[in-house]
Amino acid sequence: MLSLTQKVYQTLEIQGEPSYKRFSEAFSNGLINTAKRFIWNSPHSPVGDDTIVHTFYSPPCLARQTTQGNHDPDIPQSESVPPIHRIPVEVLGEIFSRYLEEPADHFSRYANQSSVKATMWFKYGPLLLGHICAYWRMISLSMPTLWSSIAISKPTSSQIPFIQVWLDRAEGCSLSLGILQSEEPDDMEQKTTNDILSLFLTRAHLWRRIDFRLHQNIPNPQLRNLPATPVLESVHLRMQDWDRTFVDEVWRKLHLLPSLRQVEWDYLYMEKEMPAHAPWAQLTHINMCPGVLNGLCLENFLDALRQCQELVSFETSIIISPSDSLYRGLPVTLPKLRILQLDIRGGAAPSPLFQHLVLPSLVSLELYQEICDPVHRLRWVKDFISRSGCHLENFFLWDSGLKEDDLANFLISPEAQHLARLELKAWHCITDQTIKLLTCSEAGMKCFLPHLEVLIVTNCPTSEGVLYKMITSRLPVLKTVQICFPRDIPTQDLLSLKSLLSSGRNLKLQFGQDMVVI
Repeated sequence: MLSLTQKVYQTLEIQGEPSYKRFSEAFSNGLINTAKRFIWNSPHSPVGDDTIVHTFYSPPCLARQTTQGNHDPDIPQSESVPPIHRIPVEVLGEIFSRYLEEPADHFSRYANQSSVKATMWFKYGPLLLGHICAYWRMISLSMPTLWSSIAISKPTSSQIPFIQVWLDRAEGCSLSLGILQSEEPDDMEQKTTNDILSLFLTRAHLWRRIDFRLHQNIPNPQLRNLPATPVLESVHLRMQDWDRTFVDEVWRKLHLLPSLRQVEWDYLYMEKEMPAHAPWAQLTHINMCPGVLNGLCLENFLDALRQCQELVSFETSIIISPSDSLYRGLPVTLPKLRILQLDIRGGAAPSPLFQHLVLPSLVSLELYQEICDPVHRLRWVKDFISRSGCHLENFFLWDSGLKEDDLANFLISPEAQHLARLELKAWHCITDQTIKLLTCSEAGMKCFLPHLEVLIVTNCPTSEGVLYKMITSRLPVLKTVQICFPRDIPTQDLLSLKSLLSSGRNLKLQFGQDMVVI
């Protein structure tokens, strides 16, 4: 069995000349999995016939304290220290940061249980790192940046002392703060939420990002009278059922901040109109979802976008009206926009909107499409990409009305050939026709989507051998295949793919909830 260090260097030999970045990535991949086992299998378990006891060795800085009886004289002192304790502190710090970024299994709009984590989106907090060994605890406590992000779900009074300690460990770092209430918070949860907000406000001068999702019925006056927040750059506020005048007053003051770059406006706040006092010219990230801009005319929408010359990421929902086809205004060019996510609804195709958008830097497009037009479901996407002159790398499409011929025409188009990630949530539109289209020929003929690394589809009812042939023909470029509902996959294909994994291929397969990784 290869040691962790040997696996790391084997990876580096395959990938080429070693570098700090690759070393950190390779080591973190192996070390994090090992660390997880240590976390969930306590080293202090009682000894029994079937009990695994973890032995922790002295870190390098404590190695000289080891008695002579614990050291083999035939092995140099430096080599007797386990490799895990010879990792530079800087590399460990990078590994710790990556570990805390592991995403949660799911995210809910409402808090179902109480927790304190690094963010709402991630699984863990830095406290777990102190459960590995004393050395790791010492390092994690000496890194204030690990404690600079905190998210509280379903606040309880017992969390407050821990939150105070967490914030103290962050020292003078800029802070990312989150609060997620339950769907119907009781009086105690509302009071605790106010107490936590008061605690956060003592460090308002350090706020960098705030994400407050409050479902209590009574507005919190503390938000109306915020102290100075000179470094606040990202704000997401969900103030459900609060008076819109109150909410608008809170946002009006936040919009005056010269540091503000990212906003996520609540769907109730955005239901009828966009805020007149938004600082469009300085914003880099705008999220208007999941609200639907109902009744907003295309002209006003494009006039607002025209001011967003610094915009990098934009997410919104919009209803396309048949009257929008009459708009004849000048096109809007957003030179820096790279990420676009749209929830498109209405009876008409979204062509009128996209005929007036030019996004030369776009690399990621995510579409939730509910339109009645059976003809122009993807043609407008091709036209839009061509007109923008962008190289689209990531494409996500949710469309229950998509036909396989429309999909095939898009996949073979020049506009799709830069895709590295393709995710399709469309029922019954992927059969042998599409899978064979994506199969690379051994005869040297043109291979469509030559850069495709990730393929995710809802279902894939194919004949025996078709799916297996497509996947193997795209190796080693293809890295991940996920089929959400695999009941239509031939049994022989499943067996062949699992056999392929056992051969050591660098491929990740997910069928439903079952993940097989080699």
